[in-house]
Amino acid sequence: MGGIFDFLAFFVPSDMILSWILQTEMDCGFLMWIDPEPTPFMKTLLLDLRDAIWRLKKENSELEIALRDGLEVLPSNQALEMEIIEKTEELKAKDRKLEELNATLQDMAAKLSSRSICSSFSTVVCVFSVALVVGMLVGVVLFR
Repeated sequence: MGGIFDFLAFFVPSDMILSWILQTEMDCGFLMWIDPEPTPFMKTLLLDLRDAIWRLKKENSELEIALRDGLEVLPSNQALEMEIIEKTEELKAKDRKLEELNATLQDMAAKLSSRSICSSFSTVVCVFSVALVVGMLVGVVLFR
């Protein structure tokens, strides 16, 4: 015997190969694998691996539940986010309008403060003259 059996001998212990050879030689259609008794180290290792698999399965199910819950909350979060974006745009538009009004107000204040003293004096004289004329007319009408 050679070929495949030599290849298997490299990876599998010899008593396993022997049981496999005996079963295939008789060709009963049933394969029986004979494993040696595991060592205490192998028993501990297999139990640790089993516990790790159970822990990972539990963690996976918890993560799936958290993901499902997160996907249920996601649409309401998206709606809130869209509302925040709309309100932010409204505030920006109101800020721009406020800045325009502030600029207009500053222009008006600059025009008022830039008037010369002569124009202010002229305005006062004109108002006084109009008041004097109105007063004289009222006096003439009342005391006649």
